[in-house]
Amino acid sequence: MEENDPTINDKFELRVFSRRWNRDAVFTIQRTVVGWFVPAPFDPNDGGFCDRTCSPHLYRLLRHAGIQYPSNLGEWFAWLWKQARDKGLSHADVQRRVDEIAKRISRTDQSALDEIDKDFWEAVA
Repeated sequence: MEENDPTINDKFELRVFSRRWNRDAVFTIQRTVVGWFVPAPFDPNDGGFCDRTCSPHLYRLLRHAGIQYPSNLGEWFAWLWKQARDKGLSHADVQRRVDEIAKRISRTDQSALDEIDKDFWEAVA
């Protein structure tokens, strides 16, 4: 662990509501020296090491859970990774920002659902 980078190897929870499962989907993300590690909850072959944007594994897991996410999601994770390194953010600070990212994902997913509903009802009207 780097002295000024205390969250290397720390694990964080990304909690996002899944409409498919009708409950929160909880993903573990671990900050590494070069990016993130995202294990798959049920299949160890489906997760693994990711770059600073959490690509590719987080996106595959979100799609599997049927969760829509913002197109710039990777930019947020890359920004957070860099902020944690440059500012020496604490575990609590990084988790708080991961929680904010999770809220943005949930809002995007809910907005996508609203658009689908709107399109459906306009088509049958």
